[in-house]
Amino acid sequence: METIGVMSHEELATIDNLPGSQLSAEAELRLVDSEDDFDEEDNLPVSILKSKIQKRDRPNAVRTEKRLYVWNHRDIDKSKLEFPVIPSAYNNRSPIELFSLFLNNKVIDMFVHFSNKYTSSKNKIGNITQTEMKNFFRILLLSGYVQVSRRRLYWENRRDSHNKLVVNTISRDRFEYIMSNIHCCDNDNLDPTDRFTKVRPLINKMNELFQEFAPLFENHSMDEAMIPYYGKHGYKQFIRGKVICYGFRFWKGTTSNGYVILIEPYQAAKSDIKTVYRQFRLGPSVIFQYVEILRGIANLPYHSFSDNLFTTISLLEELKKNLTYWHD
Repeated sequence: METIGVMSHEELATIDNLPGSQLSAEAELRLVDSEDDFDEEDNLPVSILKSKIQKRDRPNAVRTEKRLYVWNHRDIDKSKLEFPVIPSAYNNRSPIELFSLFLNNKVIDMFVHFSNKYTSSKNKIGNITQTEMKNFFRILLLSGYVQVSRRRLYWENRRDSHNKLVVNTISRDRFEYIMSNIHCCDNDNLDPTDRFTKVRPLINKMNELFQEFAPLFENHSMDEAMIPYYGKHGYKQFIRGKVICYGFRFWKGTTSNGYVILIEPYQAAKSDIKTVYRQFRLGPSVIFQYVEILRGIANLPYHSFSDNLFTTISLLEELKKNLTYWHD
């Protein structure tokens, strides 16, 4: 830029701080085409230039040899490894004895401990006892098949709603006190990356008990299941076509007769998956964790079934090495 006019102390001005007289003066614009400063990339659109820069800055990827597969349309050969028939030690237990294996005193004490810790942090008076917590869960179970429009109706004196069993078990105010303060986690040590962190101790404890008392079955299934929920929550989903459309989506691993061995809430990329399995997609990584659990129970030739959401060629190759047969 060449300025025409008389220059004085204004010549000392910087380009970022020009005086008004210089800004309003006449000017002549000269374009200089310098071959040294010209780059052919200057004429490229920004979108193309950006992709070229990204490719240039990207580290050299390791080329892997593409594997070739020969496919045969035939029946699968029967496994030569026979699955042993092992009777369960819990076959002769009563329903209440079986239920007590899972909602045992350790689980109850976990609720009592964290609920009382929460009430103490809120300066509330009245520690919850183990007996009260058991009675609380008993009424919750009862409310599943003896339903009323409002929970307080159980304690009313009207003949059509009064429930003597509930009234004799726990008072209304005490039940509501437990309902408003029940906790199974420490609020001072929550995992911010886990959307289910407030129920994670319960999920982990249930999985531990499921696997401890699991019967040995040859055939297993891994699929998704919906836990019904109609309240407000960031991870509540709506899946069209499901029997239960609204609720929480869980991965569920079960035996062929429906015994649950593993439950894990679906959290997309934030799902609780071991680092060693994250190289695979989310679906196959869930399968690998389930197979690892089965191997921990007993090292037997299991047959497992799932849909194509979980199945990949890399998954089948890895499972074949471990003598685990997976069917799509």
